[in-house]
Amino acid sequence: MITEKKRQNTENPKNTNRSQVKWYRKKWLRITALCLAAVLVISELVIHYTSQQTVQAELGPQMLMDAQVQEVLKDPLRLLRAFKEAKGQLQDKQQKLLEACDQAEKLIKEEKYEEAIEPVDYLLKEMDLTEEETIQMKMTRTALCFSSGRFDEAMEGCTELIDLDRSENGYYYFMRSICSIQKEDYRQAKQDLLEALDHGYEDEALCYVHLAFCDNYLEEYNDVLKYASLAEKKGADEIYHLTLVYLMAVASLKEEKFQDSISYITELLTTDQYRESGDLYFYRGVSELTLEEYQKAYDDFQEAMKYGLTEAEGTGGEGKKESDTMLYYNRGVAALGLNKTEEAVADLQKVVEQNDNQELTDAAEELLDMLQSGTIDGAENTTDSSQNI
Repeated sequence: MITEKKRQNTENPKNTNRSQVKWYRKKWLRITALCLAAVLVISELVIHYTSQQTVQAELGPQMLMDAQVQEVLKDPLRLLRAFKEAKGQLQDKQQKLLEACDQAEKLIKEEKYEEAIEPVDYLLKEMDLTEEETIQMKMTRTALCFSSGRFDEAMEGCTELIDLDRSENGYYYFMRSICSIQKEDYRQAKQDLLEALDHGYEDEALCYVHLAFCDNYLEEYNDVLKYASLAEKKGADEIYHLTLVYLMAVASLKEEKFQDSISYITELLTTDQYRESGDLYFYRGVSELTLEEYQKAYDDFQEAMKYGLTEAEGTGGEGKKESDTMLYYNRGVAALGLNKTEEAVADLQKVVEQNDNQELTDAAEELLDMLQSGTIDGAENTTDSSQNI
């Protein structure tokens, strides 16, 4: 969807104040005819007759004039040959430009965007374009770079067009924000998304979707809730609904709006996409545990244990161990709330044995000591587990 909108905006940029002459229909090569004038200047010849008539015959006025004409015509003939050669070169260049146009058009229609960049670069370099035609061609190149994953070049193209005061109602701010997201520069992406809205970008809902996404990574959870809600109100495409609900579920949990978080997660768990998400069962269990709904929390931690939590990338298995530690700890706390002391002790001891999260290890050891000394029972447990999200 995003790619299609970009392509549409690129092929038909909105600019009612500027001429929209198609560059590929303009007669951009003109050969000016050369007018050759050969001026024959014949000096006055004074022939002195002598008694040597043979000499007079050989060097008479007609013969001298013919020699002058031949001499004068040497330069025009040289010019004619050069003109013929130049015309051939121009025709050859014209043919190459036409071939480049055809090739670029063909490749774009075939969605071979990266391959299309080369003929477009040739046209930008060799064609005699007007300022507006050059801008249109740069728009095409920027879209091709974006569509082929060359995000650094696409960002450069967006920046150049913005500097030329051609943001196209915020479109190139939006495109640049997507490039920044691909490069995981969420702060820059957020700034460009806000600029896109300020410049009147037409798809406000899509901007708000991406703002919520960026703020999730920036851990600005109050803004996540704000922009996700705006995206829904502005009529964001249905394909983004579950993503927005997911973002609101996590943000609500982080903002300690536990009942809201439970409602969002419950909606997600009714869908095929998230029905077996261990992460969501875990998040809902944490909210329920904080609200002292121990049985619901315990059941959700059981489901999370069944499906597993998402393992952190690049941890070589350590992420899986730490995820298990979080589950054991929180299930142990829920078991304490239900007075299931033996189950609680078993889970807390596993946390201590794994010892891969110092905060959880210390908390588990403290709870075990209190249980052993008899200074705590399940109903009195007030440990805050929301910090372990």
